[in-house]
Amino acid sequence: MALDAVEMEKKKEWTGSVNLAMKLEGGDSNEEREIDGDFQTRWERERQRFRISGQIEYDTTGGNATKQDWMIVLRYDQFFPQGLLVTLFICQAGEVRELEFATDDRPGPGL
Repeated sequence: MALDAVEMEKKKEWTGSVNLAMKLEGGDSNEEREIDGDFQTRWERERQRFRISGQIEYDTTGGNATKQDWMIVLRYDQFFPQGLLVTLFICQAGEVRELEFATDDRPGPGL
């Protein structure tokens, strides 16, 4: 049973969330600051799904950065009558200060 254009427009859905945490502690010379955050969003309609998520962590002690990590994940799913095609892109950086990229484009289960 095929959906008409109006029903397909009604099926579209956009959801998401953002979380942010901060911690500031003062002292003589041992001042600590910490910022953590993450987000996720999802857009979906009948045969497509697009998701973006990410996180960041930044910590300092005594004015020196002790942790600087972040990651972002992009995922696009296309549903076909025969199955699902998943396209996944991951980008992250850590304390090593090198970017790491990973991509995947393959048939897969709908997770």
